[in-house]
This record gives sequence, C-alpha cells and structure tokens, in this order.
Amino acid sequence: IDEAPHLAARKIPSRQLAPREREVLYYLSKGRAYKQIAAEMGLSMGTIRTYIRRLYGKLHVNCRTEAVVIYLTQPSTVEPPKFFPV
Repeated sequence: IDEAPHLAARKIPSRQLAPREREVLYYLSKGRAYKQIAAEMGLSMGTIRTYIRRLYGKLHVNCRTEAVVIYLTQPSTVEPPKFFPV
C-alpha cells in the first residue's frame, strides 16, 4: 500500500491492452473473482489467468490490487466494455 501514490502516477497503456484485457481489468475493478470473470466472459479459467498475466505485465504490477489502483485512478483511460452495465 506504501506504493499506492507511485501506482496512481502510472499511465494505463490503453492502446496496448487488448479488448479482452480491458474487459478483465473492468471486472477486476468490480471485485469479481477469477471464476466469476470466466463465467461472465464465457471463457475458461486458464484463459482468464493468461489475460491477467499479460495484463499485469503490461501494467508492470504484481497483483490485482495494484492493477485496480491504477485503473481506479484513471478510469476514463480504460472504459468498461460498452455492452456491460456500469
């Protein structure tokens, strides 16, 4: 948590995130469990883990909390998918 200000200063590379990675990030920010994300997206847990691993790499974070801190400090950069309720 000591790194939260440092994380908040990071920019989300929105153009580098695939649409599905943005979707996973949205669900992570809503507190969904990996299993729930898989069910809502109609994908396997393995696929969700792959998206999360790639997402963490692109954001240069090590956990869900760090990714969500970055997302919540700049939510307009990564908007939720248009077909999902906010």
